Amino acid sequence: MNRLVKKISVSFALLSIISGGAYAAKTASLEVLQGKVQTLRSGQSAWEDVDPRGSAVLNQGDRVRTSNKAKAQIVMEDGSRIVLQPSTVFMVDFLEENSFRFKLDFGRLKALVSKFKSRNFSVVTPTAVCAVRGTEFDVSVDETSRQTSVFVSDGLVAVADSKGNEALLKAGDSISVTLEGLEAKGKPAEESKKEDKSKDDKTKDEVAREVRLDMSREAVEAAAALEMKNAVAQDGKTLIDAFGQRVRAESYIVRPESDRISWVVLNTRDNSFNHSRWDIWTNKAAPEVLSGNFLAGLYGKSGAGAPEYWAVKDQWYMSNTNDYWIEANYGGNPVKFSYTTQAGKTTNWWETIFDHHYVAISDAGKTLLLTHQVPASGVKGTLLAGTSGDKSAVYGCSPAGGGANCLADTTSQGTDPYDYFYDLYESNDALSIIGDQNAAAGHLAGAIDVDAINTAFSGQEGYNRFAEEKYFISGKAATIEEANANLAGLDIHFKTEISYCADAAHAGCSVSLAKTSGNSDLKITYDDYVIDDDGKAFTIGDVQKIFNVSSADSTAWKKFAERANYEYVTYSPTYATKIDLVIPMRILNQLGSGSDNRPSS
Repeated sequence: MNRLVKKISVSFALLSIISGGAYAAKTASLEVLQGKVQTLRSGQSAWEDVDPRGSAVLNQGDRVRTSNKAKAQIVMEDGSRIVLQPSTVFMVDFLEENSFRFKLDFGRLKALVSKFKSRNFSVVTPTAVCAVRGTEFDVSVDETSRQTSVFVSDGLVAVADSKGNEALLKAGDSISVTLEGLEAKGKPAEESKKEDKSKDDKTKDEVAREVRLDMSREAVEAAAALEMKNAVAQDGKTLIDAFGQRVRAESYIVRPESDRISWVVLNTRDNSFNHSRWDIWTNKAAPEVLSGNFLAGLYGKSGAGAPEYWAVKDQWYMSNTNDYWIEANYGGNPVKFSYTTQAGKTTNWWETIFDHHYVAISDAGKTLLLTHQVPASGVKGTLLAGTSGDKSAVYGCSPAGGGANCLADTTSQGTDPYDYFYDLYESNDALSIIGDQNAAAGHLAGAIDVDAINTAFSGQEGYNRFAEEKYFISGKAATIEEANANLAGLDIHFKTEISYCADAAHAGCSVSLAKTSGNSDLKITYDDYVIDDDGKAFTIGDVQKIFNVSSADSTAWKKFAERANYEYVTYSPTYATKIDLVIPMRILNQLGSGSDNRPSS
């Protein structure tokens, strides 16, 4: 039972209080002032017209767009108002008791903010974040150049660019923010706009900024606003995480290049901000219409015929904007496996095997390599044969270890099937830090990509490790015997503690191999959950009920994805705080339809 999923760490009673009490999300009212106004509801893919004779309720995640002759007004419960001008696309991003945040994709708005009740009011654009405390100001975004212009009529506005630079504007001040960053303030907004339009058109051809590992929260939000403009799927919702905290989870999937797919997730809580990016590079240009089956098929395919598409490299990172965790694979190729069931039927399976697999974490500004695996001898391009009906035979090994078909020594490599056909580079130097072996590797820039990792770490050692897994039933710790005896009641919450130490005898790992920059022993913890929107962990039985349907019913996965959220939590002594990311799965239901979910004017 490898790292499969998740649990709940607070009582259901507490969750009920939180979800229905003081932290409930607010709403706003949308009024049509003139012309055609449309909304795109959170989780939906079709725009709907707003009745001009009345008003509509807006919730977190809802988008609004106005036609070229339309205007609309959004009124918050505290009396704050936002007036949207013609040809504008706007999103209600966060609407809580003391936190209002909105996103302006392009167009123009005027904000009139209550001076006494709103304590946190901000507008995010593709190039800027405007944070205010009781004021009146105008924000406009040019659809082509992405330039943001801000003019303050009353009060104070702090404007930050994607590089972390910030300017404080008072009444009468204005500023422009381009993809290059903040420009000099002081000129009227309209004058700045005219001057910028007369500049060299190179600005219009700028490559879109991407969410990267080395960005501050403000920079991530600004870059995400720009990327979402071209998303093939996007979603956002507010839910309760496994620890009882309310979290706004927003995600989108983009195609930055014909052979690259990126899935970005942003999490905002009252006291933290976490984000992640999963990039996959394919062996050739991906099909025009993506689907969940296509994404899954990049890593495995059943049947005798070789796959048409596969992942040649990938990288997944999670960050709390200070600490980070990275998993990367390089040099992927499909490898054919085969096994024979007890009924004598031969089954074929294609698995994408990578030349290099890495896991690394941040440590005092350095990138500390934890794991480096390479395929065992004879794996690449080889057909492996098994004789058992259970899945482990696909890899030519059994969980008990040993056997003529095993590609690695399972006694030393552990029981994870991933290790059956991978060799682990190990280090027996009790005091070494990988960064010390290679200065370039130890000081990789924050904007790390899989190529940089492979260049820096290829051929270097990882660390021998001893993993201890913990299981839970109804939120309480369970032994492996209890888990096996009650699989249906087992929470999809698995906690794994990995010690990087000498574990030959598994005697408490008394000799540490991996040391932090502060000379502390290294143990990294993973908490994996699958939860519903109330923070309650799914059980194995819950999932079985969803998927135990007729083979003709193709809606089981969609039903599961609509309700399920993956939560990945990791902690290391090298981190200042934990990294905690919730990933709603329902965005995958938007793929494969062939429809274009991108908002437009």
